[in-house]
Amino acid sequence: MTDINKINGQEWGYIDEEGNIHLKDGELFKGRIIGKLRGNNGDTALEFYANRFAQMEMRFEELEKKIQSEDNKVKYIELVDRMTERLNDYDALGDFDGLLKKLKNLKQEIAEFQEQRKSSKEELCRKADELSSSSDWKATMEALTALQEEWKKIGTAGKEYDNELWERFKSAQDRFYERRRAYLSNLDLEYQENRQKKEELCRKAEELSKSTDWKETHEALQELQAQWKNIGYAGREFEEDLWQIFRAIQDRFYEKRESHFRELDQQREQNRLIKLELCTKAEALIESTDWGETHEKLKELMDQWKKVGSAGRDNEDELWERFKGLHDKFYENREQNLQGNVYLKEELIDSAEALIYMEDLKEAKEKVKELQKAWKAIGPVPREVSDELWNRFRKACDEIFETAREEYKRKQED
Repeated sequence: MTDINKINGQEWGYIDEEGNIHLKDGELFKGRIIGKLRGNNGDTALEFYANRFAQMEMRFEELEKKIQSEDNKVKYIELVDRMTERLNDYDALGDFDGLLKKLKNLKQEIAEFQEQRKSSKEELCRKADELSSSSDWKATMEALTALQEEWKKIGTAGKEYDNELWERFKSAQDRFYERRRAYLSNLDLEYQENRQKKEELCRKAEELSKSTDWKETHEALQELQAQWKNIGYAGREFEEDLWQIFRAIQDRFYEKRESHFRELDQQREQNRLIKLELCTKAEALIESTDWGETHEKLKELMDQWKKVGSAGRDNEDELWERFKGLHDKFYENREQNLQGNVYLKEELIDSAEALIYMEDLKEAKEKVKELQKAWKAIGPVPREVSDELWNRFRKACDEIFETAREEYKRKQED
């Protein structure tokens, strides 16, 4: 800054013969006349105009400090322009070129600052434009709100830009919110349809919950639940209440089913104990050789077994194998015994057939009677050979008795 106490106007100007005060040639001004000498003291006149320039420099420095200390530098750009314009016809002596250069640099600094703000707002506009087509409503609303807060923090970029940029920024927001409003309007209709569908599922579930066809009803409820998941949201006012109703209906069914299965488990346990007792009774009979009576008793136990319900998947097969195994053991023993009786009766048949050729018919008759008693004592044989054996034995016996009668008759005739 020019020291106001050491101003020498002769450095920047001169007075011609006619008394015109000239500004020395510079880059911008070529000997411009800035005033007229009044009186005879030219030094004083030059000093006066030099002081005017110094005052202008002081105003510039004050403006420069203020701009540098302000966050919003853009609002001073008009002051810089006015000061620059004023220098064009400002009557003073001084370094006009230097001051104009400083003003130019200051304006450039403000312009750069302004460009930064303008670029920042343009970037926010670009981001808003991108977000305007998003359908992630909640996240996009939050993002647009954050952008608007950034916009406020940026501050003005100058009147020539602010309105245009704001309109662009606001237009992007409006497009998004208009789409959101349309979406929400359609969403309300969709929620209403979903609510009606879920209410219908609740009614169907209520009907199914009365069923005791546990497997089929369980599958039907599973299908309803799958449909529920595919229907979609029914709105904040109804969604949770409908789900609680739907879930409660299912719970009632499953609690009823669980109670039924608990009763079944208790019944199966009772059946298990009954069948265990039947096994114990059968076990006591299998060594019996009273084949007929034991057969009847085992048959009665089998009838009782058939009347008893299931003892459960974990027990039924094992108990049945045990019970049936005891039956099989008895009948296996009986079969072995019957087969032994076949051998015994075949021996009796052989003995009876041998008596046919005996000369002492009286003795033969007595032996036949003994054989008949032995036959009765032997017991039963398998049904498939019983008739055959009996017919053979009876034929042999009958033949002996017939021969004896004929011999007696012959003797009577003699």
